[in-house]
Amino acid sequence: MFYTEPLKNLKKHTLKFLHSSPIFVLRGMKVLLGSVFFSSFFSPLFAAENPNLNPVLKFFKLGQSEYTTLNPANQLGKEVLDLYSLFAWVGIGVFCVVALIFIVVVYRFRETKHPKAKDLRGNFLLEMFWTTVPIVILIVIAIPTIQIIFKIAEVPVSSSDGFSLASGKQKIYPEYLEVNVIGHQWWWEFEYIAIHKWQADQNKDTVQSLHRVTSSEAYFPVGVPVKVNLVSEDVIHSFWLPRVMGKTDAMPGQVNQSTLVFETAGLYKGECALYCGASHALMRFNVVVVDQKTFQDWLNWGSGDMVLTTESAKRGAVVAQTCVACHTMKGVKDYVPRSERLEQAKIAYEENVKLYEAGEKAYKEKMAQENKKVWERQMREDPSMPAIPVKPSQFGGELATIGPDLTDIQFKKFVVSGIKQNTRENLINWIKNPPSIKPEISGTLTVRMPAYEHVLDNQSIEDVVEFLSTVKYSKSDFVAPVLIPLYPTPNQK
Repeated sequence: MFYTEPLKNLKKHTLKFLHSSPIFVLRGMKVLLGSVFFSSFFSPLFAAENPNLNPVLKFFKLGQSEYTTLNPANQLGKEVLDLYSLFAWVGIGVFCVVALIFIVVVYRFRETKHPKAKDLRGNFLLEMFWTTVPIVILIVIAIPTIQIIFKIAEVPVSSSDGFSLASGKQKIYPEYLEVNVIGHQWWWEFEYIAIHKWQADQNKDTVQSLHRVTSSEAYFPVGVPVKVNLVSEDVIHSFWLPRVMGKTDAMPGQVNQSTLVFETAGLYKGECALYCGASHALMRFNVVVVDQKTFQDWLNWGSGDMVLTTESAKRGAVVAQTCVACHTMKGVKDYVPRSERLEQAKIAYEENVKLYEAGEKAYKEKMAQENKKVWERQMREDPSMPAIPVKPSQFGGELATIGPDLTDIQFKKFVVSGIKQNTRENLINWIKNPPSIKPEISGTLTVRMPAYEHVLDNQSIEDVVEFLSTVKYSKSDFVAPVLIPLYPTPNQK
């Protein structure tokens, strides 16, 4: 009796409370259970840096993904993780306070003790409390968030001894690499601009220009800052290497800059983190971080004459002449840098402007003779008028690259925007029917590459793959490194 009576009373009051206010209770329980789940399951994970040392991560087998943010690979990644930890602990604190108030209110103002509700007109102290506390919390969160945003956007600056980042001036770098990262629907292009080296004897920066481009899998040297100029050729994308940096948008009307510093060699996976169309989920990329010598060998790949070692590759080189209508490849059709394309587009634009102005003048004179008023909409719709020219810019879609460069495709770990392993079978299937891998939507191809299975026979497609996989260059000597992901999943061990 001593043990059962309290349980009976608890059951009685609980049922009565649930019966009296079911909607309120359901909403409260939803918030309560959601907060408990977040705080107890996710929040403790954000404080970890290595899954092998954190028991929570190890128990739930989390933090081992190549896309995880829980195992940062450099100092900036650790600072981003610290920011996540701050958010988590603030969330836990808010949950505890709200849960405590909830329990006290439910118990203190239960129906048995207060059968009739009181009419309250407000409480000044309480209103000040729930107004000022959120403001303080937002300030606490905003300050480190703004600091991280500025750190992500830092670029190398010259100092008396070399190059440094504003937030880490104590660390000096003798050189840094500058790269344009261009977002396309739905792949990433990496255009290597220059290597900036500090000449101590002359106390100035010397620039070694580069002429190298790749797509969806970039090579960077370990320990060397990489200045990234982010742009987009079409819509807004978001460049994200989860273990290295926060997200940075690639916009069609603006250059956003950031700096990547890789402290460990290996394979890093990234993706577009902002919805950009039908194949957004298939817009991934890889970064291969290697030592300086390997990186230099990779940069030099494509130098010299093309060397084909098999008859199949020679036949494939002939068929591949059709590929360069959209793609580029050293020895077949060289890549034209964006700066040169911009100059070419400006010349074409000036010629189009002259044609348009002449056409506009003639059209208005014609309308004046017919005593008709000239409407802008009518001018745009009249087929006799020349098209209004689009002013070119370094962000303009008229400068778009249709397809990726194929020079180093044989060394890529993954192809098709990082979603398929680089095997002959996958390359053959991609050439045969790209929409089967990046599907069609509403009758519109999400890729600019048509299916060739009805254009080329199987032997021709296999010859093209043989050519892409075995082509060599007389002045190039590069062997792709064997890389193990830094945090392999159980299947990869």
